[in-house]
Amino acid sequence: MSTPVPTLGSFCKFQSGVAFPEPLQGKKNGDFPFIKVSDMKLRANRSKIIVANNWLDQAEAESIGAKPVPVGSIVFAKIGLGLYSNRMRLITQPTLIDNNMLAAIPNENITSSELYSILLRIDMATWAIGAALPYLRTSDLAKVPLDHIDFGELPSTANIIESLSLLEDENFAKISLMNEISQVFFHQWFQKVDRENLPIGWERGKLSDLARLSKLTINPQKFPQKEFLHYSIPAFDSGLGPDVTLGADIHSNKFTIQEKCVLLSKLNPRTCRVWVSSTSSEITSICSTEFLPLIPNEEVPIAYLYHLLTSPSFRWLLKSWVTGTTNSHQRVRPEEVMNLPCVIPPVNIMKRFGEFSSSELNLSSSTLEQDKTSSEVKFQFL
Repeated sequence: MSTPVPTLGSFCKFQSGVAFPEPLQGKKNGDFPFIKVSDMKLRANRSKIIVANNWLDQAEAESIGAKPVPVGSIVFAKIGLGLYSNRMRLITQPTLIDNNMLAAIPNENITSSELYSILLRIDMATWAIGAALPYLRTSDLAKVPLDHIDFGELPSTANIIESLSLLEDENFAKISLMNEISQVFFHQWFQKVDRENLPIGWERGKLSDLARLSKLTINPQKFPQKEFLHYSIPAFDSGLGPDVTLGADIHSNKFTIQEKCVLLSKLNPRTCRVWVSSTSSEITSICSTEFLPLIPNEEVPIAYLYHLLTSPSFRWLLKSWVTGTTNSHQRVRPEEVMNLPCVIPPVNIMKRFGEFSSSELNLSSSTLEQDKTSSEVKFQFL
């Protein structure tokens, strides 16, 4: 008699989320984080849910029938194009999920890390139904066969994946700490200045007085076998750095990055997407035209420009100039960005800050490389 093939439902149960009423959205503290699919894209939530954009109190959760999923559950998208990304995230505290998500809750036959390892190997798109709006049914997921899983090797594989994920979390914590320190110094040195009575040597100007906009474009399709270092919006959101992509796989014109610059996203400026690019003699760097490549002027340190573009005051100005009728398609015009008002400190003060903050940007670049290597190693174990 043949041994029955184990199924996913043998190792977990599933819990669906609930609709999230708009009047309850936006709270930054409470008893439970309430996450959406978009929370899985946050850079802190690379493998685990660490931060959330919304929180609810116990009474609010009960009022909408929301039941928290327990620690050790794995959450993922269950409806829409988001499920094609196969993002899986571990839950680190009792968490509420919205009705576009599912949680897989491990039973006594498996550990949380082992279930996470299994889910990473399942292509959810193959189990989705519905053409216009794909979705997953828990009854179908429970029947997913696991004959491709080596259960003898599963504990060691799960431990390796967990260790690599911990390394990525530690790297992110280091970068976040250094970034917070730099932000504090930037605020103290440059944001608390009385703008009505500027100190001697300080001037009022525009962003164009600090940086110039690069407009050189390239059509990668003309170089189908050439590799490009591609800075894209999805790559930024993944937190893994730019992708190395063949020209044949890039289907639109891009900006060419010929010197180190700061990439400022003009798409949906309510989301802060600011990236320090790098250049290489070995591979051509390009970026999405949704980014504005800003090259700092000769006397302006790139660290100063980066922290200016990520500062709360600049983000507020940027959001005030958006165009577009929906939240998902808002943009700022390049010429308006370059004309945004800025206070221009003396060069020596900007350079002092640049010397202090450059170590943060260097660490960020090196840890991104480590994280990319870590993800590639994880992929080999799946």
